[in-house]
Amino acid sequence: MAQYVSQRLQALKSRPARLAASALLLAIIVLVIWLIATETAPQQALCQTPCLCRYCDEATVNGRCPTSGDGGCIGCAGACTSPGNCSESGGGGCGPVGCGCRGSDCSGEPQPTSPPATPVVTPTPPAGCPAPGAPIIWIEIIEPKIAEARYEPEHPVVIGQDPERRGFDLLIQATGGKARKWRRDTMHVCDAGGSYPEDCPQDWHWECPDVCIECYDDPFQAIEVRMRLADSTVDWIEKELSGRYYGASRKEGLPRTWALRGMTGQMAVDQRWRYAPGQPDVLSNGPIDPGIHGGLIVGTTKGTPLNPPQVVQRPFSVPVYLLDTTIGQ
Repeated sequence: MAQYVSQRLQALKSRPARLAASALLLAIIVLVIWLIATETAPQQALCQTPCLCRYCDEATVNGRCPTSGDGGCIGCAGACTSPGNCSESGGGGCGPVGCGCRGSDCSGEPQPTSPPATPVVTPTPPAGCPAPGAPIIWIEIIEPKIAEARYEPEHPVVIGQDPERRGFDLLIQATGGKARKWRRDTMHVCDAGGSYPEDCPQDWHWECPDVCIECYDDPFQAIEVRMRLADSTVDWIEKELSGRYYGASRKEGLPRTWALRGMTGQMAVDQRWRYAPGQPDVLSNGPIDPGIHGGLIVGTTKGTPLNPPQVVQRPFSVPVYLLDTTIGQ
């Protein structure tokens, strides 16, 4: 009996030690399991670049691929499955025979994040500019012009009373037309100069200049002087003048038309046109009849690829006097 009691006491004394040892062993086992799980558990595997694998379409011979041009394996894009592990299961179309993948392309560490980009404020195009990439095109036709005709001398008289048989001069000035095709496009222009957007992603502005993409002169091909006696002059000659002077009637042979010489291709005309006996042609009598000699100066241009010939006209009026009456009708 005493021996049994002694054994039980000894057992009770050693039990705490066994419990402590068991607890320590359990803790070690849990730590080992956690470490193994940590190593084998999938982590976020990020490729620094698409990880590189190499493959061959058929069995390699002595480690080389017989189907590639240089005898080596062909590159393709793999996928990172875990840190340091690049697999052919990526989307790069790897072939059936693997030649190995470069695991160093895969890192379990998060890739450094780039700082947020500084927002770039896009300038607003100026008023009147079209939307970028949508240019507008239009055609401008500039009409020819004939200036108001002046005449010399200040008081021309009929040829029969002019010892110099001077007649009168018309001073004709004219300008040809123009045709323009314009393009207005909104362009990205660098503040420091230049129009390449890649040169100035931030410091730039919009401009929309008008550019002539087709520019033509429209010169004259003809200018004519169309002359007649005014209706009031005809009525005055045939009624009042014929009553005062026996046999008075119109003798000049108007209306008539004369073409100015050398007008073809002219953009600027400044010509003195004389009306006198034998001028501007041998059939001209000059101002025989008194009264208003008037009519039209008519110019016709050649036209351009953008417009047909243009016609411009300017009226003129020259009073021719009788010395004894100084009446011009």
